[in-house]
Amino acid sequence: MQVPELRSEASVQVGRSLAESYELVYEDIMDRKNGYPEPQANGQASSTPDKDHSGNIVH
Repeated sequence: MQVPELRSEASVQVGRSLAESYELVYEDIMDRKNGYPEPQANGQASSTPDKDHSGNIVH
């Protein structure tokens, strides 16, 4: 495998990991049973993770 291919694959994997981590944090914050206050209009947790029709995270 060439260096550019490794760099590209690493970039894709890092992006996936970040998106998955964001989704977990978002879901925990939005789950009322975890005790976080309801998000306000100030933008707190206002962006949902982007997903395709199967529920998979879109990068």
